[in-house]
Amino acid sequence: MTAEVLKQLRPRLEEARQRHRERFGAAVTDLTRKLSREQAFQLDLILSAPGFLEFQEAAGGDWKQALGRYLSDMQWVIWGDCELGPPLALQCRAAEIALGVLAYLGARLMDDAIDGHHDYKGRTITFYGRISEALADPRAATATAAAGAYLVHEALRRLEKHGYRTSAETLRALYSKVFAGALAEALAERTQVSRDCYDAVVAHKAVAYDRLLHEVFFSTCPRPLRARVIEVLARHSEISQWLNDFQDEADDFRRAQLSLLRVSGMDRERAEALIVSALAGLYRDCRRLPPALSDALSLRLLDSVTKFEDETGHGG
Repeated sequence: MTAEVLKQLRPRLEEARQRHRERFGAAVTDLTRKLSREQAFQLDLILSAPGFLEFQEAAGGDWKQALGRYLSDMQWVIWGDCELGPPLALQCRAAEIALGVLAYLGARLMDDAIDGHHDYKGRTITFYGRISEALADPRAATATAAAGAYLVHEALRRLEKHGYRTSAETLRALYSKVFAGALAEALAERTQVSRDCYDAVVAHKAVAYDRLLHEVFFSTCPRPLRARVIEVLARHSEISQWLNDFQDEADDFRRAQLSLLRVSGMDRERAEALIVSALAGLYRDCRRLPPALSDALSLRLLDSVTKFEDETGHGG
């Protein structure tokens, strides 16, 4: 049944992706380049401010290049939202979005420090990974968390300075959820957890974490449609976390990390059925959105289908 559902879903998603690229590909590229330039500009201001010089002095090293490189390498985190900008005809405010991305990356730095992430999926060396070559823990973790806190503070301060007070307030509220989720994850039972506990951690950490990006990017979208888009993206964030748990199964087991596969009564077969059902349901709901928007969202769904097939051997 799983393979049959994916077999039916993939060609529809591929056709939608092709329509989207033909119609909006150039506009999406222009938007990502515009935001990349603005993020580089805002990052340079933040890393040249007196507060960062004080941080470096306290941390005992010249970390500007290492931090700047990592944050630049991670600018792709907003590209998925950029696919939706042209279909929605959004008036994207580059400074607001760039500062929102930097605030999000500040939270990622703190997560790297808590979980000891030396790299991202084996591809990008984290700031923590770079400075841990020179600083032993707990100094490397402390410096990484402090850099993240500084980045969040400066990004929010500059959002307010530029007049984007609503976005700054929204991000502050979401941070409370993100860090509550991080704390719950750290304190959760490491062998078997209830589904309710697991779902609460995912909602407060992974889903709220991604909303740090979405709430700012879609701030100019008309409210009713904006709510629908963010709800669809929230459900995709939940599915993405399930897929990450599949991908990280061995590492999660080694580190006794909270995972879908550690939920009481869950096994791989049940987890696979859950993911396929959720993907199919999300596809149906995307089809109820305006056609151009539905096509743009197909890129996320297709990426998730591909990841699922790679991890489970289904499809193809």
